[in-house]
Amino acid sequence: MSDLRRVYGFDSIEIVDEREEYVLTNKEAEIVNICNKIRKIALTGKIKIDTSAHTHSDNQHLFRFIEMCGFTLDGFIRSYLTSIQPYMIVRDSTQDVFDKDVRCLIDVSYKVPMYLKINLKQHNEYVISFHEDQSRYRFTKQIKKTPKYSVLISDKVSETSIVPDKMVLEEFIISIPKGFIKIVTKLRGVLVKEPNVFKVSTQEVNQIIYDEYNKTITNLFDEKLYNLLQVNDLKNLTFTSYGENEQNKISLIIDSIASNRYLGNEHILFTELNMLLNSFQTISNSRDYFNALRQRYNYMLDDKNISDSYKIVVGNLFDYMDNYLGGDKECLQKN
Repeated sequence: MSDLRRVYGFDSIEIVDEREEYVLTNKEAEIVNICNKIRKIALTGKIKIDTSAHTHSDNQHLFRFIEMCGFTLDGFIRSYLTSIQPYMIVRDSTQDVFDKDVRCLIDVSYKVPMYLKINLKQHNEYVISFHEDQSRYRFTKQIKKTPKYSVLISDKVSETSIVPDKMVLEEFIISIPKGFIKIVTKLRGVLVKEPNVFKVSTQEVNQIIYDEYNKTITNLFDEKLYNLLQVNDLKNLTFTSYGENEQNKISLIIDSIASNRYLGNEHILFTELNMLLNSFQTISNSRDYFNALRQRYNYMLDDKNISDSYKIVVGNLFDYMDNYLGGDKECLQKN
C-alpha cells in the first residue's frame, strides 16, 4: 500500500493495489442506477409529494417542521433528491411484491432511518413519500461492518492525479445532503463507473460530515454546550438535528438528552431547551412553531420501536407546550 498526501480532511489517503476493491458490486450498481434516476426526476421538477395520511405510519410528521424552518415542502425534498448519494441508501425490496413500479429506499445515516418511496410508473409526475420510519431500523442493523469505501456520485470532476503503479485518483466536487444542510466539498476517489461515480474512503466522507457538524454547533452554541453536543457517532442524530434554525437546535438537544450520554449534565441541556422554547413565546406565530414540533415528535410517544428515553424527553416537551398554550409557562423538568 501507498499513501497520498492530504487533499481534504485527512493527513493521507490509502491507495490499494487490488483493483477489486474499487469494483462496484451488483448491489451497489443497482443503488447507483436508482439514485441517478431519482436525481434526474428531481431536476425535472416532475415530482409530487405524497401528503395523504397513511394508515400504518405517521408519514406527515416532518411537513410543518420543514415549512417552519423557511422551506417549501416541494423545494426541500427536491433539493434532497437532486443530491441523494448511494452510500446513504439501502433498498427495501420487500415492497416489490406489491408494486413492481415502486422503489422503497432507506437512508440509514440517521438515528431514525429515513424512508423514501417513489412510484416510477407515472408519466407526468412521480409520487414521493418522505418521512422517518423506525420500523426500518432493521436495515441499519443489517450493516454489520462499515465498508472501507463509499460510493458517491460527483457533481463535477476537476482534476486527475496519476499515482505510479497504483490506481488513478480523481478530484471531484461532491454534494452530500445531511438533514437541513447540504455539504458541498472536494474529494478524491477512484472512478468506478463513467462518467461520475466514485469510490472514496468512508473515513474521509465521515470526517467531512463531522467537520460540518462541528462547525454548525460552534456557530450555534457557547463553549459549554458545544462540548456537550459533540458526538462520536453521527448515527446518534436524527434528520432534523442537522441545520441552523432554532427548531434544528431543539431537535439536537432532544437527541442529546435522549442518548443518555450526559449523566449529571442533563440540567444544562434542559436549561437550554427551556430557553429556546421560551424564545418562541415572543413571536406572533408561536403556536405555529409549537404545533410543528408537536407534529414532528407526536409519533414517537406511541411507536414501540422508539426508546423510552426519547419518550420521556418528548413527553416533557409536550407538557411544556400544553402548559404554554393553556396559559401556564412552566419550565421543562427532567422526569
